[in-house]
Amino acid sequence: MSKDPSLDAFIKLTRATDSVHQSLAGTFAGLADLSQPEFEVLEALYHKGPLCQKQISQKVLKSKGRISQQIEVLEKRGLLTRIQEDFDKRQFRCELTEAGRNTIAPAFETVRQTIQEIFSVLSTEEQQGLSALCRILGTGRREQDHTTDTEE
Repeated sequence: MSKDPSLDAFIKLTRATDSVHQSLAGTFAGLADLSQPEFEVLEALYHKGPLCQKQISQKVLKSKGRISQQIEVLEKRGLLTRIQEDFDKRQFRCELTEAGRNTIAPAFETVRQTIQEIFSVLSTEEQQGLSALCRILGTGRREQDHTTDTEE
């Protein structure tokens, strides 16, 4: 029986992902009072600035309901604040508080260092290649493949 390259790649990708997540789980366990989902919300706001709930949901790939729960918890802890939008009173923009910035900055640095350690087994070129392959796999198309039916 010949080896199916797509199945082989899937198994290796799944195992590698699980290994990376296990390594990061230990790092998140060491962060004072921040769960991984809370970290993800704060990190999105830290790097992107104020965002609405839908934007946070899209950034961290979690449901709006799950993000709503995280926002509520983080707001009660004083790590973020919700500001009502002027153009639509039903919408809120989430923003880090000073306490939130003081919490996420060192936490992000710790996670970043762990990620760098995990990926240090790959050269810079290999990391860039992996990133490109993941982008192709995630979008289902190659970036340079912009052909349309009318161009053929």
